[in-house]
Amino acid sequence: MMRTYLSYLIVFVVGITSGALPFLLFSSEPAEGPTMIAYNAADRPPGEGAGEETLAKLQEAAAKSGQSCEETLALTQKSLASAIQERDALREHNDELAKLIDRTSPEVPMAFPAELDEAFRPENFEQMVDQLMQECPDVFPPETTVNCSEYPCAMEFPLEHEGDPQQAWRFDYRAACPAINTLFGHARQQPMVNTVGDQTRVQYLVHGTGIGLDQHLKERHQKLQNRIQQRWHAERQAMFRDLHEDACLTEGNPEACRELANAHWNSTEAREIYNQSACDADDADACNSLAWERCYGAGQCDATAETIARKAVDLAPENGNIIHTLGVVLCQRGQAQAAARTWESACNIGHDLSCTEICSP
Repeated sequence: MMRTYLSYLIVFVVGITSGALPFLLFSSEPAEGPTMIAYNAADRPPGEGAGEETLAKLQEAAAKSGQSCEETLALTQKSLASAIQERDALREHNDELAKLIDRTSPEVPMAFPAELDEAFRPENFEQMVDQLMQECPDVFPPETTVNCSEYPCAMEFPLEHEGDPQQAWRFDYRAACPAINTLFGHARQQPMVNTVGDQTRVQYLVHGTGIGLDQHLKERHQKLQNRIQQRWHAERQAMFRDLHEDACLTEGNPEACRELANAHWNSTEAREIYNQSACDADDADACNSLAWERCYGAGQCDATAETIARKAVDLAPENGNIIHTLGVVLCQRGQAQAAARTWESACNIGHDLSCTEICSP
């Protein structure tokens, strides 16, 4: 019996030592081992473990540089602060440039100032014009329209001048329509008059009132004047198109094309179209202008420019200015001797500028 108890004691001690006792006590069947899963970094959700990777890289960089993590952190914080400061400076610079463009660029339409009184904003300005048309139909006929495409709003209307274009410029609108003073008060008013043929149209601009408006406009004075001039020229060009475009493009009338080209002096593309149409209709001046602008203006002294210049000379062989243009084209195309002979012929018929021209290689 003693031997039996001793055997049990030996088994118990061995079981504890080997960790097998729980299985001996509670289960007679073998336990399942843990499931093995292969690790794949591509299966990791986005962002998971990114902090650990960054930390590892920083620790590696710190180890290579001989710096502690605290020193590396201080340098990183300093770099971050510098980057934030640079970003803020760039943002401020960008804002200043945007404000400068708003105050000066003639290509950007004038926005309605925040300082402008409500009465002179687009939604209310049209109502005032309607009232003017009712009270002064002789000055503001039914054809009167409102243009609030940008600041300032304008009334646009035809004006009878009885054959004297200067009368339109001297016309006293306030005296002819006292309601202007009632509605617009002391607001600055600026009539712009276009006369083309027998037609006269007025752009009557009203700058309005408002606290701080004068200072706002003072800072944008040059841009405002440039935009007003652009609107005035656009109206003038529209009048010329109404009067001459059919005659130019449909009938091939060179005089009408020249008028249109001159009216579009500030639009290279439109001016070229109208000059080309006039040149096609054998107008020497139009051909000369086309060749000069192509060569000297646009820097395209190619074979086309030479062909056009020669056509102009063929159409007006006694015109020294036209012959001079051909000389310029030839010189720019590297034909120095031909240019010299051309200028000499222009000089011989009294074109003084050609007498002193020299074509340098």
